[in-house]
Amino acid sequence: MKENTLLLIDGNSLLYRAFYALPLLHNKEGVFTNGVYGFLTMFNRVSNEINPSHILVAFDRSRQTFRNDAYSEYKANRSETPDELKGQFQLLRDVLEALNVSYVDLQGYEADDIIGTLSKSAEAAAMQCIILTGDGDALQLVSENTLVYMTKKGISEMAIYDPAMVKDKWEVEPEQMIEIKALMGDSSDNIPGVTGVGPKTAIKLIKEYGSLENLYENLDQVNGKKLKENLTSQREMAFLSRQLATIHREIEMDYSLDDYAVKEARWGELMALYESLEFRGLLQALRAAAPVPSLPKQMEVDCGELSSVNEIEAFLSRLKDTDAIALHIESNYHHAMWAVGGKMYLAGGEELGYIDLQNAEKLNYLKPLLEDANRPKYLHNAKFAEVFLRRQGIRLQGVQGDTLLLTYVLDPAFQGEDLGDIIAHYMQLDISGISLAAQVAQIIPLHKLLANQLISNCI
Repeated sequence: MKENTLLLIDGNSLLYRAFYALPLLHNKEGVFTNGVYGFLTMFNRVSNEINPSHILVAFDRSRQTFRNDAYSEYKANRSETPDELKGQFQLLRDVLEALNVSYVDLQGYEADDIIGTLSKSAEAAAMQCIILTGDGDALQLVSENTLVYMTKKGISEMAIYDPAMVKDKWEVEPEQMIEIKALMGDSSDNIPGVTGVGPKTAIKLIKEYGSLENLYENLDQVNGKKLKENLTSQREMAFLSRQLATIHREIEMDYSLDDYAVKEARWGELMALYESLEFRGLLQALRAAAPVPSLPKQMEVDCGELSSVNEIEAFLSRLKDTDAIALHIESNYHHAMWAVGGKMYLAGGEELGYIDLQNAEKLNYLKPLLEDANRPKYLHNAKFAEVFLRRQGIRLQGVQGDTLLLTYVLDPAFQGEDLGDIIAHYMQLDISGISLAAQVAQIIPLHKLLANQLISNCI
């Protein structure tokens, strides 16, 4: 990962670009997906190339912004969003949430203004900033610390603009791009500019005079009667056009750049979403990128016996309400006799403990936890645990996963049934000498690994 690098993405611009660049695609439910697919193709290529430490996607919230207050015809020439594209804006937000990528939209502002504000903050923090967009307005933001990756052709080609490249193409400094647009206007945004002034004339005038103010102070020196007349009669419109073209870089936003630090994707959720959208190529790449759950360098852990009511109550108080719980019963029984013996292990967060089942009455103190349907529980051989606890008067609820069952579904031919065998096989660990308590501590990450593999195999 490249430290102190912020990737800012114009979500509307890229989604529109992708939608019109690709043929209409939809899944078997008829959900249109071509815009989202193209967006992700560009997003993955750029993010893999620059490997940023921070990412934000900015969206337009609506077409009504402060620019419409200044000029009611601003973007009035834009056609309605196609029906096939409308639903893809929310779909893209769903994908971004699964990717764990932040996105922002603000009433009264465009995505450009959010990007302009954050790129300025990034520069003040000495961060490298990359702007990914298809909108040429972003070129005014280019600086030594801020580059623009501009979509060039469909979704396959991009041009990278630094200050030198902006000047090479437009012959002016990046910040002078607003002066150019003030004169030549912009038909895509319905910015009027000055009648009769095209790109060549606008560039010539700004190269010579530098700004609108200096141009109008020296208007008597401008050659061409008609040009001078148009500039004179449309002075107010020229300054208004510059106002419309200028990206606002001082939005009051409650944020810290650290809010946009890259976070690990929600792999299972993302894989399931890609599968439902039938993004087979993206899903295959995702499967290759999904990490194996991280394991402690030393698997052995402390596991104390909960031998008294006070110890049990203290253990329960240390379990956070949001913690998923791993539960495993190692019981001594003989066929249908179900003679109580062995241990029941509980792991949640950083807590790990066991109860000696020779004293089964202690299970009553765990009954509220075990019967809480809202507390997720992961087990190895859940059926055995449910029957065993039912015989103790406890109805186990909230079971979210069973590593034994999941192993069978994943590979019915796999011979091992012991928790240790499955950990050794799928986590590729040598578990010799490792206690059962340490194995129980791995039930939740093991379940995550098995679930990801099962989803990936369903392509």
